[in-house]
Amino acid sequence: MSSLFNFLQYEPIILVVFSAVVVTLALFLIRRVIFRPAQSIESEEKEVGEGQQPSQEKAGSRNKLFMNAKKAVNMILISLVFLVVLGVGYLAYDFFLQPVRIVGAAQFKSEKGKNISQLQKGGLSAWRQAKVYLLDVRSRKKHSKEHLVGSESLPAERAVTEAYPIEGVVIAVYSDEAAFDEARKVADAIIRNGESGKVKYDERIGKIFVIKDGYEGLKKAGLSTESGGWD
Repeated sequence: MSSLFNFLQYEPIILVVFSAVVVTLALFLIRRVIFRPAQSIESEEKEVGEGQQPSQEKAGSRNKLFMNAKKAVNMILISLVFLVVLGVGYLAYDFFLQPVRIVGAAQFKSEKGKNISQLQKGGLSAWRQAKVYLLDVRSRKKHSKEHLVGSESLPAERAVTEAYPIEGVVIAVYSDEAAFDEARKVADAIIRNGESGKVKYDERIGKIFVIKDGYEGLKKAGLSTESGGWD
């Protein structure tokens, strides 16, 4: 449950889509439980009240209110279904087609927790087996003071010129939270350098994550840290 909360907390689009799905299902249930029986009652009252003008007028008034309410619910349902379809389409693009994903640290951990654990147990050299690569683009001074276990230090100004061994491997790029733009530029450069032929990949390049709350977020999410020189 806490993993789901973190996942939704850091991804407002997912939260909106999730809420829209819940509300849509609730409205479909209301429509089925309330409006269908009400429609049957109105039909019965109309049959019983034939020849009785006051009863027919009351039935007509109630039926008009009923139809207006039904139309309003139908319009809301149509809007919500459209929102859900649009949101699911965006998420499908974000998860499967977009080469660079911007995510919160908690979501990154919820998606790749097992891979991260394997990397942090084995150290940087275990990135091939773990299928995840932590690229710290902060300064070497900051990395030496404290960094994530298993991460590689490569300052942003150098990182944008490098090619990375990321065939089929997820790579997480991060800086300080306040320096998110640096991390995003590095992620874009990884794609650009690969497409330019600067490096040849035998396999498809893995998904690239940019951690929007940076090193601070990853540390807060529970990833192990250490101090000392870089690997």
